[in-house]
This record gives sequence, C-alpha cells and structure tokens, in this order.
Amino acid sequence: MTTEFTLDRTEALILKYQLQPGNLYRRAELVNLSKNLSRELAQLLASQVLKRVWRGVYECPKQCRFGLLPPDPAKLIKTFLNSDDFLIISPNDRNSLGLAGVLSSLISQG
Repeated sequence: MTTEFTLDRTEALILKYQLQPGNLYRRAELVNLSKNLSRELAQLLASQVLKRVWRGVYECPKQCRFGLLPPDPAKLIKTFLNSDDFLIISPNDRNSLGLAGVLSSLISQG
C-alpha cells in the first residue's frame, strides 16, 4: 500500500513555493524556512517536488516538455562542496593540455 502525500494546506506547500525549479539546496539552507523540516522534506520528496541528490543536498527539478532536466554540473558541485573553489575540466581539455596520461597514472597510484 502506497501513501500519497498531498501538499494542500500544509507547511510543505509554503516551503514548496519558496523553492525555485533548477536550484539545489542544502538542508542547512532550508532550516529557517520550516518549523518541522524533516516531515516537510519527506512530503516534498514523496510528491516529487524535491529529489535527494546526496545526504543533505536536494534538487528542485526543472521541468521541460521532455521531462525533468538534470541539474547543472557547476551548481551541483558548488552545492555539494559548499564552496566556489573548484575547477571543472572536460576530458578534451585534459587531452589538449597533455594531462590525460599524468592524471590517469596519479589516480591508479592512489
């Protein structure tokens, strides 16, 4: 038996309208928006308003006509690390710099 959560007349509905589609949120950012965050997160997750990306990191997915869009990789890493101090390098960029072999040997040496 599945339990369906309705967001009518609940604090989860209030929280839902404060979330922006396409954004990622840390639990610590949402604490001030709710009196009972655990219950409301459970309701928002069950109704698929939010998706859990990682422990304490949630995505408010953005809808397009083909379905849900994946989160922006830069936003995802920024939220996960809780910092702007990172650099994303594509495999093509590593190859053009001649770093592909160096990085793979460093990873294998661990």
